Amino acid sequence: MSRLEPYRGLALGSLTMALSLSMSTPAIAESTHAENTLAESSASEDSVSIQHNTVTQADRMAHYQLSSGPLGQRLNQLAAQHGLALSYDPSLTQGLQSAPLEGRYTPRQAMAQLLRHTDLQLVDHHDGTFSLKTVPNTSPQNLDTMTVTGSRTPARYTAESTSAATKMSLSMRETPQAVSVITQQQLEDQGLDNIEDALLTTPGITLTKAGSSRPTFYARGFSVSNISYDNVPTSISNFAFGLIDGVDTAVFDRVEIVRGASGLMQGTGNPSAYINLVRKRPTHEFQGYVQGQAGRWDNQRGELDISGPLTAGGQVRGRLVAAYQDHDSFMEDMGERKRVFYGILEADLTPQTLLSLSVTQQKTDRDNSWGLQPYGLSRSSNLSPEWAYNDTDNRFYSLELSHHFSNDWKIQFSANHITSDADFVGTYYAGDLDLSTGDGLSIYDGSIYHNDEKQTGLDLFATGGFTLAGQAHELLVGIDHRWRDFTPWGQYGLASHPINVYTWDNSTLPAPERGKLSRGNWDYHDKQSSVYATARWHLSDPLSLITGARVTDWDYEQHTGTSHYEVDHEITPFIGAIYDLNAQYSLYGSYTSIFEPQNAYDINGDLLDPIEGHSYEVGIKGEFNDGLLNATLALYRIDQVNRAQTDYDGPSPCPGNPTSTYCSEDSGKVRSQGIELELSGQLTPATQASFGYTFNRNQYEKDAENKGDTFNTQLPKHLLRLSLRHELNAQWVVGGSLQAQSRIYEGSASRTVEQSGYYVANLMAGWAPTEQLSFRVNLNNLFDREYYEALGSANSLNAYGNPRNLLLTARYEL
Repeated sequence: MSRLEPYRGLALGSLTMALSLSMSTPAIAESTHAENTLAESSASEDSVSIQHNTVTQADRMAHYQLSSGPLGQRLNQLAAQHGLALSYDPSLTQGLQSAPLEGRYTPRQAMAQLLRHTDLQLVDHHDGTFSLKTVPNTSPQNLDTMTVTGSRTPARYTAESTSAATKMSLSMRETPQAVSVITQQQLEDQGLDNIEDALLTTPGITLTKAGSSRPTFYARGFSVSNISYDNVPTSISNFAFGLIDGVDTAVFDRVEIVRGASGLMQGTGNPSAYINLVRKRPTHEFQGYVQGQAGRWDNQRGELDISGPLTAGGQVRGRLVAAYQDHDSFMEDMGERKRVFYGILEADLTPQTLLSLSVTQQKTDRDNSWGLQPYGLSRSSNLSPEWAYNDTDNRFYSLELSHHFSNDWKIQFSANHITSDADFVGTYYAGDLDLSTGDGLSIYDGSIYHNDEKQTGLDLFATGGFTLAGQAHELLVGIDHRWRDFTPWGQYGLASHPINVYTWDNSTLPAPERGKLSRGNWDYHDKQSSVYATARWHLSDPLSLITGARVTDWDYEQHTGTSHYEVDHEITPFIGAIYDLNAQYSLYGSYTSIFEPQNAYDINGDLLDPIEGHSYEVGIKGEFNDGLLNATLALYRIDQVNRAQTDYDGPSPCPGNPTSTYCSEDSGKVRSQGIELELSGQLTPATQASFGYTFNRNQYEKDAENKGDTFNTQLPKHLLRLSLRHELNAQWVVGGSLQAQSRIYEGSASRTVEQSGYYVANLMAGWAPTEQLSFRVNLNNLFDREYYEALGSANSLNAYGNPRNLLLTARYEL
């Protein structure tokens, strides 16, 4: 019997219960009240009239999860639910379907959202009554008098809702963790064409690098070990050369980041952050754009995005995104060529059933610098030979099938399959550089690597509402399974040659001749199976509680070696509470956890317990301008425990693990704690902003050799991110961004490398002479600051930030 068989039975039972609830139980308690009120209301043959209780009901925020349905029925239910007076001619809505509604809105906003994709408009008479009117078609001659910009989403620096924290669609204020969203508008305004640059605009996120690519991201003191595509997790491999580095943003609508432990969403990992990449979806109406860019270092980029219905009724929709980029670098003999394709089809199999299929391919060719330059050389230095390269071909296939039941319960199945092929030809250097002479390093003969990685993730969940003790609650239950295979091949250069970094000619080292590659001894297969559940309990009008748990089985096996270890029935709990102080502010607190298996054994030959990350967070959240401006003040503490420590008091070699000199014990502990402040969204109708400040202190609490020392010296104690967008008028927009941080360092007392505190300022200006044509200029690193964005050691892994550069963008809306 599978180790998860009892839990699968529980999960399937829960899913069955959820489906039963979906067939019989209203989604929220207020829905029952809405139906009763509607049944008791009177309607003449000529009009529909729903009476109201109080004007203030129209301004009270609430969370909605409604599938598409008969428009009149949906409007009447919503109006009756909140006691609003809505009058209209029923012929206006006859035969029309409402748009789906999911997120946090005021009732007036919710009714307006239901009217999307129709020619009807909600009219607020400002006396507590509402009506509907038909919006006349606007002829092309009158377009110059309109202030809307076609079908494009309004410029926003915040999101109405996110499901990244619990898989439930919640507003920022309803989520009991610190959440950031990089919106499509932010990506466009700052010219952020890859995930690496996008994440570095986010509060609390930093990085290190192992080459011109291969970044490792950090949050709250720990590295980020997973990334998700539409909430289906993917593991980040140190050897895959492409699953995260250089991923193009043209494919994505937004990027969601939940900071802290996130075991409920991803199972294994570090208590750092959960990053969710949300792909673009087809639209019900035709839209698209073509875009061209040109910038410093021969940066050239073209982008195409077309979306719309493929059938007359719009039941089948598609979207196509393509991008090509070719650019050099401020470093000598470095450059990159990137080709991106993304296609997605959506089909309404029934009015309640949606099927989605997508494929993404990104091929990236890089002139590579393995290990980057030693500390102290000029920004343009590159010790990599002229023939070195790193080419990757990543392909993503996804399937999603969802069904909405009549009372807004939903069941969804998702599948992702990823293949990554990487070819690396290069070299590495070793030694101890003397900057005064340029001597001390040796460069090795060329090596050839080819890495194959495949990952598959499956997820099935059901979610919806139910009533208990007179209150409305929400439930989500699911199961998932994912597995990964990694196979490396290589041909390794072993001879080394002394060089002088100031005089070395990178054309003198001969390129390696490709022979038969040997299979590497770090190939592996791992798999993870989980069952999970989350419930949102509305205990009273101001107080809600979110509880959840995931039970995980994890297994790792090395193909060519003897390494094999597993973790069974590991439970990761979640609990969070939100208390609404008033219409704008809420207090919140949460406890979350996550675990990471470790390949270490004690004197009895038993595998050590997994490393566990326990995350505690309290704070206050604010929601302003009808949810268009969000603020968070968070205080957090993370304890990572059960870290393996060398057991020097035990026997050597270790009897439980003879291949190891010493045994281990799970006695290590690291603590990371700090403060985060974030403000994002609409300051005024013309101004969008995103501001984040992070303070973090991390240290070894229990460690045989490092107790009391800083755990990760490459992370700044103080980190600030700021971006602004201001619309001067209908044609002109200006903005900018600022990144600032305190000192970071790495190394021993005798050989420390450091980057002192610095800031980088960027400017943006845009001009739209017509509704369709726009131009933008970005001036990055305005003051040409010379700084390391990532530190490694005295001899390698140091990455400079980009010098001052200009980027010009022209865009035409189709």
